[in-house]
Amino acid sequence: RSTRVVFVPDPHDVRLDVEVQGDMFSRTVTDAGPVLVNGNSTSTFTVRKPVKICSEGLLVGDARAVASNRSRVSGMQTSFDNIPLMGSLVRTITRSQQQSALPEANREAARKVIRQACRDVDTQSEPQLADLERRVSEKLWRPMVELGMEPAAVAMQTTEQMATVGW
Repeated sequence: RSTRVVFVPDPHDVRLDVEVQGDMFSRTVTDAGPVLVNGNSTSTFTVRKPVKICSEGLLVGDARAVASNRSRVSGMQTSFDNIPLMGSLVRTITRSQQQSALPEANREAARKVIRQACRDVDTQSEPQLADLERRVSEKLWRPMVELGMEPAAVAMQTTEQMATVGW
């Protein structure tokens, strides 16, 4: 996995996405009675968790993601392998069924990867973002209030390269 912060242009607020990119690899074995199919699957995903700093404070959205999956059969065994013609026929039928089911299997795998990746990012980032909010309050807001100041941003802006806040 790799994590980075992506600034989201906004003329009035500080907006950014915490972006997590990753890959998943799995090996599967499907036992379909007389046929045992070994498979490999590779998934890639990108998760973005939106964070916004505005007049209402720090707002954190739910993670959203995109993913793709590529599966392939890496091996096959049938209980008919030792029977001339029959083993070949069963393998051909199984390959044909696998090929026709592959697009839907890839879509389902991608949906599962998206659900899991979003759940992981939400679970792992929420405590860290809450800690960030606490530290900003303790180190920035509270000292300003204790000095008799009323901290209020008069201008906020985000470009693709940076976020700025004017006091």
